Amino acid sequence: MAAPDLLWQCVKNQSCFIRKQKNFPVMTAEPGNLCGLNNFQFSGLASKKVLGLDSKKVGKKESIVLTTRSKRESRQYRPGVVLVTTGIKKGKKQGPEQLKKARFAR
Repeated sequence: MAAPDLLWQCVKNQSCFIRKQKNFPVMTAEPGNLCGLNNFQFSGLASKKVLGLDSKKVGKKESIVLTTRSKRESRQYRPGVVLVTTGIKKGKKQGPEQLKKARFAR
């Protein structure tokens, strides 16, 4: 895999996820970027540490999805499978426990 700094230099100004508005900081809609800022620290494309939370709606059911970067070296070379999505439970106890495990596992 290419160096994260090199990826960031390629992506920071020319990405399909960038959202620019007048009198507002440059934002991004890339997966794995919780803050939404176009910054190397928060980048879901260039950074090695990726964490994203999204809601996914299928029909009437809504679920919470956690997005992380795969730890396998073989997946780092395939852009389609680099990001791994996992379902998060909605319970008061189970949900935060799963997030803590995901945070410390990185």
